[in-house]
Amino acid sequence: MKLDDVKKLHQKKYRTQFGCYLVEGEHLVIELEKAAKQQVSLKDTQLYVTEKYQDWAGPFYKTVVSDKQMAQLSDTKTPQGILARVPLPKPSIFSESIDGPSTDGASHLAQDERRCGTVYLPSRSTRPRQPWHHFKNSSVVR
Repeated sequence: MKLDDVKKLHQKKYRTQFGCYLVEGEHLVIELEKAAKQQVSLKDTQLYVTEKYQDWAGPFYKTVVSDKQMAQLSDTKTPQGILARVPLPKPSIFSESIDGPSTDGASHLAQDERRCGTVYLPSRSTRPRQPWHHFKNSSVVR
């Protein structure tokens, strides 16, 4: 991603378009590294650092930028010198009930999983004698 595109991530429409957001500051990047140990989707994070942080050891790909470039990327008046571009997580579906024949339910679940990333089902999620229109009881978590 070009630095001009990274700068655009301060606006919501570009965060949605590029599927990323920015995290700025040493403390937040340390917390992000801790979270990346548990969430695989965070491993695609990219760091932008100034010379002050060029020796930063972490699991993320690192790009060294000048102080002037960091000032352009940063949203603060006095940038700390470390900024991370983090991929947005895909939303998940938590379904209370999947009704309908198993083939219909499976195909709809497959479509939802491709669109949302993860579909969570409780153990009592199927009721074979009820029509499919009860799927509206599901809730989407973003």
